[in-house]
Amino acid sequence: MKTSDKIEIISKALVAAQPELSVAIKDSTNPHFKSKYADLTADWNACKDVLKEHKLAVIQTFSPENKEGTVLVTTRLIHQSGEWIEGELPMPHRDNNPQAVGSAITYARRYSLSAMLGIVTEEDDDGNSAAQEQYSKTIPKESENPKALYKKLLDKIEDESPLDPDAFLEGLRKQSEKIKAKTLLELQEKQVSYVLDNFQSILNKILDNQS
Repeated sequence: MKTSDKIEIISKALVAAQPELSVAIKDSTNPHFKSKYADLTADWNACKDVLKEHKLAVIQTFSPENKEGTVLVTTRLIHQSGEWIEGELPMPHRDNNPQAVGSAITYARRYSLSAMLGIVTEEDDDGNSAAQEQYSKTIPKESENPKALYKKLLDKIEDESPLDPDAFLEGLRKQSEKIKAKTLLELQEKQVSYVLDNFQSILNKILDNQS
């Protein structure tokens, strides 16, 4: 995190603003799983009026990162006084086509904005997923067909993650020594089931470790 030389005024403004922030509404739908999530617009709707009231504003820019296949998103919270607080989030993307890069930028902007201001979404699990049993102790649902489980995971990575399957698996291996698979299809069924049940928290940890 970077800041201006002084942050006394902006700190007071942020302390006053945070209790007034709205909850980001999950009003967008993942077309594959029909699941709800809060998009970038929902995050802005949760904070824009409060920012204006407290003479705050947010600037978000992006640039190529030194690491190939990564874009760097910079988020700066500024106050009318000229004081500011800034954070950076490197975000990997699958390839260099505009759609993939744009998706990674939007994803990074959404999470950076929420982190900078403390915006939460409705039905936030408040970290409960992190306290669940480890990968090896998760029992897959008996009704799930094993092949369907693997396909569901691949589809979820494709739809909800800026990473490709190989990069996602590499992140899993770094999180747990129990993950020995060289491909997603080599994961144990109970491991796949655990990842599906805790996908968002696992993805966030992978992305945090890459920053």
